[in-house]
Formats: sequence, structure tokens, C-alpha cells
Amino acid sequence: MVFKDNRTSRGFYKAKKKGFEFTISSSQDKFYVVASHIKKDIRYNSLWTNNVFDDFEKAVYFCESFNYKLYRCLGSDV
Repeated sequence: MVFKDNRTSRGFYKAKKKGFEFTISSSQDKFYVVASHIKKDIRYNSLWTNNVFDDFEKAVYFCESFNYKLYRCLGSDV
């Protein structure tokens, strides 16, 4: 996954993998992840479960190994 080259003008990092679009955002030197399935109604936000990352690389690793069945996702296709 390539996040650093996909930084938007607002400071969000985006990448796609396994049918999900991932967005990494930062606030006060912490990072959080939003995952949205591209075709299905499945969404996850790491802030919902207080899953915040100390550095960018940990957030990227989370995205690379993300399995929506292991988290409390929302949507009609969960």
C-alpha cells in the first residue's frame, strides 16, 4: 500500500486494498484510520474503538492487515 504518495491537500492519506479504501488522518501527533468498502456497505473508524496509533507506520500496518470481521464495523453488509 502506498499512503505517503497519496496525501491529499487536507492532510489525509488514502490507499486501496482488498476492496477497501483506507484513510489515515492525524490529530495532535496521533493517527486514526477510516475503512470503507468500495462496493459493499461496510464501514469502520478506529476512533469508535479507541484504536489510535502513535505513529504513521503503525496505522499503515493496521490497514495492510485489516480484517473487517475482527472489528465492530457498521453497515448493512456486515
